[in-house]
Amino acid sequence: MICSFLVADMVLLDDNFASIIIGVEEGRRIFDNFKKTVAYVLRKNFAELVPFLAYIVFGLPLPLGTITMLCIDLGTDIIPSITIGYEKAESDIMKRPPRQKTERLVNFQVFALAYFQIGFIQGMAGFFAYFWVMADNGWMPMRLFFLRKEWDSVGVNNLEDSYGQEWTYDQRKVLEATCQTAFFIAIVVTQWADLLVVKTRRNSLVQQGMDNWPLNFALLIETAIAVFLAYTPGVSHGLNMHGLKFAWWFPALPFALYLFNYDEMRRFWIRHWPNGWAKRELLGREKEEKERKKEEIVGRRDEQRNGKSTGGRRDEQRNGKSIGGRRDVQRNGKSIGGRRDEQRNGKSIGEGETNREMGKGKSIVEMRRA
Repeated sequence: MICSFLVADMVLLDDNFASIIIGVEEGRRIFDNFKKTVAYVLRKNFAELVPFLAYIVFGLPLPLGTITMLCIDLGTDIIPSITIGYEKAESDIMKRPPRQKTERLVNFQVFALAYFQIGFIQGMAGFFAYFWVMADNGWMPMRLFFLRKEWDSVGVNNLEDSYGQEWTYDQRKVLEATCQTAFFIAIVVTQWADLLVVKTRRNSLVQQGMDNWPLNFALLIETAIAVFLAYTPGVSHGLNMHGLKFAWWFPALPFALYLFNYDEMRRFWIRHWPNGWAKRELLGREKEEKERKKEEIVGRRDEQRNGKSTGGRRDEQRNGKSIGGRRDVQRNGKSIGGRRDEQRNGKSIGEGETNREMGKGKSIVEMRRA
């Protein structure tokens, strides 16, 4: 009994076969939520990676510090990523075909969507906020390129901005911390939209609803953590952050709205054109569908071959039966014909003998009369 439980794909604990449907639906929901959680965690990585590349390649003052990046990974994003697991199943989850055994949580489509689409939008939001704060303080974007050496030099205390104002090393580092905080807040703001769009893979957010209250509260908790880290005296200084003006929260909002609308349109395209480019490139189902169709074609061919061989055997049996029947009929006919011939021959022999006897008797009577 124990061995059968271990090797079974599914074990029913009651005698209700409807439990199979519930179990399959729950398994699909868990797999979907795992995939959504991984996608949510991956999407901000591009926005965290690009600032370091810009610092090295283009010589910009560091847009996002290492400690600030850890505040995102270990601070603001922990609770939202956990609450995705409480998301209910999508309405079409039982209408989907079974997934292939080779399907993984992270494939090329998830990676491409996370890094080159959603992550790209978040990265652009961070850079826009970074350049916005720099410009508000007199540093235009073109002035910042390849300025890293002078910016980080302790001995340079008269570095001029775009308007000719001189900045000391300490003043530059305070401004740098402020810009890194703006980049941090921009990622948090775009993660609001990301957390909403990751709730569903196909359906619209209007169809899915906002019934996941742990996730709803996670949006508030994420914002509260960001405010605490950026504005609390002592904490912000220890994390190399600086309080922002209220207006500096808004540069990232257009990108958050664009991210939300972009993903809604992507899912709209997938729902209405299920075999189109969006589904192939963003869900990765084309290869699976081709394999499934190939399996169906092979199965049909096997069925046709089996049916043909079975039909051939039946035809052979029928033909053999008819041939055998004909042979039997011929044999029976031959025996019957032989019997008939024998009877005819017997009849003719009997008639000849009778005629002979009658002729013999007639001749005897005639001899007696004579």
